[in-house]
Formats: sequence, C-alpha cells, structure tokens
Amino acid sequence: MDNVIAEDPYLQLGGDMIRFSGMEIKYNTKKPLGERIKIVKIGGKSFDPKAMYKVVSAAGQIQNHPKGINKKDTGKVAVETLIDYIKKNSPISSKLDDRIKEDK
Repeated sequence: MDNVIAEDPYLQLGGDMIRFSGMEIKYNTKKPLGERIKIVKIGGKSFDPKAMYKVVSAAGQIQNHPKGINKKDTGKVAVETLIDYIKKNSPISSKLDDRIKEDK
C-alpha cells in the first residue's frame, strides 16, 4: 500500500491497490516510505497485525500469498456472481463510502 500512495508518480510501484470492502485507510503522501499509512481499520476497528482476517477475492488477486491459510477456490466466476447479484437486487444504488482518505 505504501508504494501505491506515493506522491511522486515515479515511486508509485506495485500497481493498483485492491480496495477491500469494510477496510478504511488514512494516509499522507508527503511522508517517507514506511510512514505514509497512518490508520488502517477493518470493520471499524483498528488493524491488529496478530489477528486473522477472512478475505474473499477474485481469482489471481491474493490466493497465492505465502502467508495465506485455509485458502479455497469456490469455483465461482466473479462476473457471473456480479450479474446474478444485480439481477436479484435491482435496482441497485452506489455511493462513495470514503474508506480511503488522505490525511493532509
């Protein structure tokens, strides 16, 4: 995360940041590497590096992480799951939830 939010675009390494639902981040791009991420909350509570969190992702995003445990493939295709959700819950609405904030 620290590289992706660098103020200097030449230092924005690592590609796009996966934005998990239920996770809040507060950052400051002007701080040096290692100090940019100010606050991380999951489910409204401060991130605990010793805690275990359940994460669901599309194939190819995080399931090969070396520290991941209890990984399983549901066999579901993300786009098909999204289409089914929209069909069952239409009309749907969206809103900005302000979960990634810059601390200026």
